Amino acid sequence: MVDAVPLGKIVGDNVRRMRTEAGLTGDALSKAFREFGPWPTSRVSELELGRVSPTAATLFAVASGLSSLLGRTILVADLFRHDGNTEIGKVSLPASAVVDAFAGKPAELPPAETRGVELDLTDFSGPDLPHHEIAAVLSTSGEPEERLARGLGITEVTLAAFSAKMWGQSFSAQRDQIVGSDANAQKRGQASRRLKAALAAELDQD
Repeated sequence: MVDAVPLGKIVGDNVRRMRTEAGLTGDALSKAFREFGPWPTSRVSELELGRVSPTAATLFAVASGLSSLLGRTILVADLFRHDGNTEIGKVSLPASAVVDAFAGKPAELPPAETRGVELDLTDFSGPDLPHHEIAAVLSTSGEPEERLARGLGITEVTLAAFSAKMWGQSFSAQRDQIVGSDANAQKRGQASRRLKAALAAELDQD
């Protein structure tokens, strides 16, 4: 399992590194960011500890303030530089993918087997499959899978494992493949019920 560092923590670590390498104090950062609104030194400390949400407004203010203070261009992408993985929702992926996206490249997920999708195997009761196959399905799962897993009384990882075994893709992807992307709600519902019944039967046999 690949350890993933939250985006806010990565941003905070980079801000602290840039500040200390330049021999600056938190108060200096506070003054540089203040043009964008209240930035007391306590908020700078929270930022460096990874406790400030890295919203677009915050990232703009930090990159702009650091550029002005350090006398060189600091890109928003620079704030995400990290050698390991980070988290985007449920997905753990190389932080370099986030850097690339903020540098203007397509926001694309690397292959599941290379990006280290986190699998919580607590209460796992699914088939014994390679973790990267389960992770690939889990990474494309969403609200339909969350509801289905609750309805079946299993974890989302267990559902992803059974989906990988039966269809090689998520429940919702299999449903859409059967009925087509332009199907109405009635057809989607009918297909969902058939797939849910097939899953329940597979669970009973396992």
